[in-house]
Amino acid sequence: MNRIKPMASITVLTALLMGCSANTVEGAAEGAAVGAVSAGMLGALTDLIVDGEVNTYRLSRNVTAGALAGGAAGAVSGSNKDQQQQKAQQPTPSSKPTLNFGPDVDAAVNALISCDYDTAFRSALSAEQASQESYKEAGIAMQALIDYDRDNQSGVDRAVSKFVALSQSVSSTEAANNQLKALHDELLQERKVAGKPTNCG
Repeated sequence: MNRIKPMASITVLTALLMGCSANTVEGAAEGAAVGAVSAGMLGALTDLIVDGEVNTYRLSRNVTAGALAGGAAGAVSGSNKDQQQQKAQQPTPSSKPTLNFGPDVDAAVNALISCDYDTAFRSALSAEQASQESYKEAGIAMQALIDYDRDNQSGVDRAVSKFVALSQSVSSTEAANNQLKALHDELLQERKVAGKPTNCG
């Protein structure tokens, strides 16, 4: 199926902001990049933990929606710098809310997109120690994804076993491994969005 191109939407958004102040345009560009990553990878983790299945079609739409919403929020923030006002941000449009996994999972996602395996894994381990179940599941899922991306099969097997034991939505290692592949596809997509090489090396 054809995937929606998030960067095209970001370009359109930037074009719409022509004539705005430098702060507004800069805020829009930064917001679009952050919004796209959040909607993609964190949306994938939400799908995995809540539904037990990564919905790649919905995520391809969420990446674009996140880029647009993030860009709009960034534009508002930049404009506020000029006007010295504070305005409330609107929530990202989505078919369902994205779970808030906390800073450790966010850090793991961003580091993995940038191929910083050490930082990503340390952050994922920290997330696993959290008291909130969704944080734990996301941290373990990130450990599996990190090891999958760096071809450490024994690490994948350990993390997948822990994830299945904890998860309320994924009941078998086979299902977990299938969803891990879908999650990895989203990682590669996010690297493209961020302008990074898809394969670390």
